[in-house]
Amino acid sequence: MRAETPPTEQMTADVDSVVVRIVDELTGRLAGQSSPLVTDNAVSGELETQVRGILTRVFDRLGAADMPGSDPGRDAVITATAGAEIGRRRADQHIHPAESLAAANVLFEVALTAITELMPGRWATAAVALSVHHAIMENVVPAATSYVNVLLDRLSIAHSEERLRISRDLHDRVSHGIAVAHQRLQLSGLTEGGPDDDGAVSVRAALALLESTLRETQAIATELRYQVGSGLLSDAIADFVSDSDAGMTPIVVSNAGRVRRLPTGVQEETFIVVRELVHNARRHAAATTIHIDMSWRERSVQVTVRDDGRGFHRTDVRPGALGLIGSRERCDAIGAELSISSAPGSGTTVTLDIPLNPDVE
Repeated sequence: MRAETPPTEQMTADVDSVVVRIVDELTGRLAGQSSPLVTDNAVSGELETQVRGILTRVFDRLGAADMPGSDPGRDAVITATAGAEIGRRRADQHIHPAESLAAANVLFEVALTAITELMPGRWATAAVALSVHHAIMENVVPAATSYVNVLLDRLSIAHSEERLRISRDLHDRVSHGIAVAHQRLQLSGLTEGGPDDDGAVSVRAALALLESTLRETQAIATELRYQVGSGLLSDAIADFVSDSDAGMTPIVVSNAGRVRRLPTGVQEETFIVVRELVHNARRHAAATTIHIDMSWRERSVQVTVRDDGRGFHRTDVRPGALGLIGSRERCDAIGAELSISSAPGSGTTVTLDIPLNPDVE
């Protein structure tokens, strides 16, 4: 009498054959589409590891986790953190997320068909479909998010380099030109007339304007050099505040919750928005104090810039006000929400709600 194959061994054999078929069919179909995920050996190897990890999680969900060879701790299992790393590599490899999404669609179809055909009746088709869908999305979501963050970081670095270039030009060319013009007017002797000499009065007024413009230009050049870099947003804001002119409106900074480092692009854009809001308050609010409050939560950070100044009606703000437009555009770029609350005599409060990835440290 022939001995029967133990159920767990049969399950292992069935699963192994399903995995092989899925990997082969997926690779073949992607090759037919000239997908960059299979045309490069290194990328193709990463893809196979991802697929095997996804399938392991599929069978874990379906109740096959206790069989030999299906240990969810195997290196084939791709966690969310590893999925994020895949996203970063795809960005470095210049492979668009659309390629990964297309591969995910093919994988869903191939996996659902292979599991239901090679292991008929073992699980309901709906249960298989849900398991495959969830296992794929556990990879796709963190990978796509990470890909976008890489692009944001690159954009932020490019912006930082451009700000440094503008800062150098302001300092070396514009400020120098203003200083030279100021000096020549001083040496011209045109300021020596009395109060009844309209020409001398005009020249002295021009000198005062040049001095003010020079200070403003130098201040802008200095501020453009501020950036978060590899540090913390809270530290960059604290440094900016401590370096502010003593004669300007004082700023009070507070932090609540566990401070964390945000993605580079998010930090830099947030810092620029906060800096612009502080400038607006100092120029227009006639405030006695400006507060910058940061509230750190599990899935978001709220940054509030508020003053006790004159306030305003929303209808009084010019539609084309560049400061407000720029702040909203920066917030949109990082997925943050910007809200403004103000009324005449009641000061102004501007709040940024910035979503956080749970993996942010």
